[in-house]
Amino acid sequence: MWKWLLVLSTILVLVIASEMLGITWSRDKLFTACQPQEIDYRSYGPYCFHVIKMNRLLGHQKKIIISKTAETDYGHVLNFPTDHVFDRSEWEKLRVDWRPEGLEFETALKVRVFIPKENFLGGR
Repeated sequence: MWKWLLVLSTILVLVIASEMLGITWSRDKLFTACQPQEIDYRSYGPYCFHVIKMNRLLGHQKKIIISKTAETDYGHVLNFPTDHVFDRSEWEKLRVDWRPEGLEFETALKVRVFIPKENFLGGR
């Protein structure tokens, strides 16, 4: 009996530790839009705007990653501005407007966020 208690306690500690450390078990790319050729930041571009679903043991988070490539391992990271559960048609309505001074995106809920280019140039 005490062995099962030890096993269950260990599992509980590992689950709590993984949540506290923010360990991501898998990632799903929900949306990507890359910088058009007519916008030149005179940097290491072109840049891509991604929305990633970070799956954890007890839930998930949506993150925005602006990276220098189509890969999402390194870049400027922000939390997605809403926890609303989007279906595929709503992701298709996400609008990204690349401008010389940065980029602005708008969700299906009409939430707008502007990100100055200084925040993501160089891939940070």
